[in-house]
Amino acid sequence: MMNPNSINSSSFEALRSQEYGVLREELKINRQFVFERPLLIVGVSFAAIANLEGALLLQAASLFFLLLLFYNLWFTFNRLNSNSRILGYLRVAHESSESRNRPGWESALSLHRKWLAENRKRYREIVEHCEKLHIHDTNRFFQGIFWFHIMMGGLAVFVAFNSLVGTAAGLPTFALAILTLVVYVTGIVVSLTRWNPHRIRNPIEVETLVWEEVLGD
Repeated sequence: MMNPNSINSSSFEALRSQEYGVLREELKINRQFVFERPLLIVGVSFAAIANLEGALLLQAASLFFLLLLFYNLWFTFNRLNSNSRILGYLRVAHESSESRNRPGWESALSLHRKWLAENRKRYREIVEHCEKLHIHDTNRFFQGIFWFHIMMGGLAVFVAFNSLVGTAAGLPTFALAILTLVVYVTGIVVSLTRWNPHRIRNPIEVETLVWEEVLGD
C-alpha cells in the first residue's frame, strides 16, 4: 500500500511544477505585450490619421491616439512591475534550495500585498539598497520604450497643429487642438513622475529581497 504522505507530496510537487510553467508563460506574454503593443498602436493609428480628411477629424483622432498612447505606457509600466514580482517569486519559491514558506502564487501574492502595506519603511530600505548595486538592470530597455511613447505623442501633436496651417479652423477644431496639447503636456508630467524608467533601479533584485522576507516569515 502507498504511503498517503508520499501521494500528497507527489501531488504538491506536480502542482508546483504546473505553477512554474504557468508563471513562465505569463512572463512570455507580458514581454510580447511590452514590445509589440506600442508598434501596433502607432502603426494603426498613424495609418488611420493619414487617411482622414478634415481638420476636425484629424484633431479628434490625434487626441484619441494620445490617450491610447499614455494608457499603454501605464500598462507597460504595470506589466514590467508584474514581471519583476513574478521573477522574484520564482527565484525564491521555486529556484532556491533554502527552506521557505511556499503557499502557492495566489496565496503568496496576498501575503506580498499585506507585507508591503505593513512594512513601508523596510521596503524603502530594500529599494535604496538595490539602487546601489552595480549590476545590469534588466529593465533598462524600458527607457527606449518610454521615450518612444513620448516622441510618438509629440509627433501626433505636431501633425495635429500642422493641419491647422493655412486653413480656416473653426472654434471646435481649435479647441480640440488646444486640448490635445494640454493632454500631451499632462501626460509627460504624469509619465515622468509615475512611470519614469529610473523610478526603481534593479526592480527584480528588489522583488527578490521582498519575497525572501514575505516567504521567510
